[in-house]
Amino acid sequence: MYLRHILVANSGPLTDIDFQPEFTPEGLPKPLILVGRNGAGKTNLMSIVADALIEMAAQHFTDITPSNSSGGRSFYRVVGGSTIRTGANFELVATKFDHEGSTFCCRTKAGKLDINEVAERMQPFPGIGSWSLEGNDKAVVGPVDQIEKIFRSGCYAFFPSNRSELPFWANTQNEEPISVFRERYADRLTKPIAVTATINDLLPWIVDVILDQSLDAVQFVLNRVKAQESLTGALQNVGVLQSLNRIVRVILGDEQARIVRTGRGALSRKIQIFSGDSHLLLPSLNSLSAGQATLLSIFSTILRYADTGQIASPAHEMQGIVLVDEIDAHLHADLQHRALPALMRLFPKIQFIASSHSPLFPLGMVEVYGDEGFSLVELPTATKITAERFSEFLDSFRYFQATKSFEEEVASRAAKAERPLVLCEGETDPRYLRTAAGLLGFDWLLDKIELDWVGQPQPGGAIDGGKDRLAQAAKLLKNNPQIVRSPMVLAFDFDAPQASADFDNIHIRTFPENVNNKVCRSGIENMLPEGVFEERFYQVIEKRTADVTRISKLRKRDLCNFICEERQNPADFEAFRPAIEILVAALGLVAPASNDQATPLSCTVEDPSLTTGVLSQN
Repeated sequence: MYLRHILVANSGPLTDIDFQPEFTPEGLPKPLILVGRNGAGKTNLMSIVADALIEMAAQHFTDITPSNSSGGRSFYRVVGGSTIRTGANFELVATKFDHEGSTFCCRTKAGKLDINEVAERMQPFPGIGSWSLEGNDKAVVGPVDQIEKIFRSGCYAFFPSNRSELPFWANTQNEEPISVFRERYADRLTKPIAVTATINDLLPWIVDVILDQSLDAVQFVLNRVKAQESLTGALQNVGVLQSLNRIVRVILGDEQARIVRTGRGALSRKIQIFSGDSHLLLPSLNSLSAGQATLLSIFSTILRYADTGQIASPAHEMQGIVLVDEIDAHLHADLQHRALPALMRLFPKIQFIASSHSPLFPLGMVEVYGDEGFSLVELPTATKITAERFSEFLDSFRYFQATKSFEEEVASRAAKAERPLVLCEGETDPRYLRTAAGLLGFDWLLDKIELDWVGQPQPGGAIDGGKDRLAQAAKLLKNNPQIVRSPMVLAFDFDAPQASADFDNIHIRTFPENVNNKVCRSGIENMLPEGVFEERFYQVIEKRTADVTRISKLRKRDLCNFICEERQNPADFEAFRPAIEILVAALGLVAPASNDQATPLSCTVEDPSLTTGVLSQN
C-alpha cells in the first residue's frame, strides 16, 4: 500500500497544500524528502500521514491505540483546537492510498466548514466528502477485509522526532529474552505504528533470525537435499539475515561486517558484530554510537515488521510506508551523506517519507538516486525543489572530508616513523635532498633519517602538497605532540618562510634562498644553478581571456629526473649544503667518527631564520 494523494488546509503552519507523491516508470515509490525551516510544518505533515495509517489499521486491530475512559479508543492525533491554523475557521486533511487496485481514503475535519466550499477539491478522495457543518470528526473508507493482510505482510511505521535509544551505560536491570514466544491473535497487530525506541525489541528478534537459519541448516543436512543444491539456496530464512547484515555493513562502512550470536553465558554480549570470520568489531550492540544505533533501529525495524517468519523476505522485496521525522537527528555528517541514502536504497519498494534539516542528506540522495530518483519538497508551500541549492554545503563537506583524511594520514605517518622524519612541501623535494646528500658527502645521513613530502602522488598529478598543507600538518602536530614518536622536521621552501620553532620532537625550519638563481624564484628548484633550466623542461600553456596569453610552465618532474638520475653533478647541488646542515642541526645528528667523506660536516649554521617563533598558519 502506498500514499498517492494528500490535501491539507489550515492545519498548523500548513495553509494549503495539495500534492501527489511521485513514482518511477516501473511503479516504485520515490523517496519523499521534506525540508524547510523550523515551524514550516514538516512534523505536522508527517503526523497527518501517520495518523491516517493508524486510523486504517484500527479498523481491524484492537492494539493500535489505547482505550479511553468512555470505552472507545483514543485518537493518535487530536482533532481541532491547536491543530487549526491561527485565524482560520476549520482544518481539513485528506489522504488517499492504494493497494493492488483498491483505494483507501482518510479524512480529518475540524471546526466550521461547508462541504460545498471544497466539494471539487474532495473529488479525488471518494467516500469521505460529506460531514456536518460544525464539529470535529475523522472518517476512513476502503475494503476493511484487506487491512489485516496489508499491515501484517508489510512495514507501516512512523519514527517521530522524539525517538531515542538508551545508551550502553544506562542501568535498565533488564536482560532481554533469548527468543520470543508469543501467540498471534487475529485482532492484534503487535507492531506499533508509532515507534520511539527499538533496540531492546530488536535483540530477541535478531536471535530468532539467527536461530531460524541454524534450524534450516540442520534440516538441510537431515533431509540430504540434492547434492548439487547449495546450502545457501536451501535456507528459507537466510534472506532476512543477509539483509540484516547488509544494514550493518552500510552503517559501519565495513563490507565484511556481520552479526554473530555467541553463547548464553555472554548475557548482553551474546549478539556481537564481527568483520569477517575472526575480527571482533563490536562486543555488543550496546557499543554502537547513538547515531549508529538509531539507524540500526529504524532499518532493522523495517526488516522485522515485514518479516513474517514463514518465508525468506529479503529487503528489496519488502513493501510498505515508512515515515521518519528528522531522519538526520544524532547522525554524523558521514552517516547523513553516505549511509542514510544507501540504507534507503536497500528497500526500493518501501515508500519513504522523511523530514530533514541537513543539506548533506539530500545531496547524498542525489549521488545514490540521481536528480530524478527522489522528490525534495519544501514546506510550508509544498514546492518541489532541487538539491542544487545545497551544493555549497557539499563543497564544504568534501573539503571537511579531505582535510580529515589528510590530517589522519599525517598523524599516521608521524606515529609510524621509526627514524627521524623530514617532511617537505613538494613531491620532488625528497629526491633532490637525497641526491644532494649523496653527492655532497652526507651519505651517512640517509641511513639515519627518512625524507618524505606532505602530499601523495596521483596518476593525474600530486595532491595535498605545497606550503599550505605543510603548514596545516605543522599546526596539527604542534597541537598533538604526543603522536610524534621520533624527531621530525617540517621543512619549508624559502618562498614560504616560517619562523623556526621547536615543540618537543617537532622542528619547523625554512630552507635558505639561493640568491644567485634569478631564473627560478620559487620552490626547492631555486637551489639549483641557473644553467640547468633548459628550454626543453618548460611547457607552453595558452590561457584565453580578452587576449591569448602564453605561459611557460616548468615541468618539475622532468627536470628532477634529469638532474638526479642523468646529470648527477655535485656542482649543481652546492646551494643545497646549507639546507642539509639545517636538517642535521635541527635533529641534533652527528656524523660518524669513521666518516671519511671528502666534505666534512659543518656544525655552525648562519641562518637568521633559526630563531624561535610562533608557527605560521599560512
